[in-house]
Amino acid sequence: MASKIEIRKEGKLGRVYYPAPYLTNDNLEYYADAYEVGPEKIIATYAAATQHVDQGLSLTLFFKDTATTRDINKAQITAWKAGIKTIYYIRIRQMALEGTEVSDCVSCML
Repeated sequence: MASKIEIRKEGKLGRVYYPAPYLTNDNLEYYADAYEVGPEKIIATYAAATQHVDQGLSLTLFFKDTATTRDINKAQITAWKAGIKTIYYIRIRQMALEGTEVSDCVSCML
């Protein structure tokens, strides 16, 4: 999951918030988005799956906004060594739209 709460800009509606399925304050600690998991675990998961797939997998790497080009290059090399054939996207977390950050009770923000 890329984000616990996805913020989309919808034409006339403005911003629409989509929480992850079944997300509550009680189970929030069990959810980790792709940016929190980090590229190493994502690469390891795809490398394990690649062995059982005849075609290539569409790998997307997620980095926090503090990532450097060295971090990205290191992840690309790790993926190549793990047998990943293609990295389609590299996403770097950017600050949320002004005024849309979720900082307190997730349910209260919806």
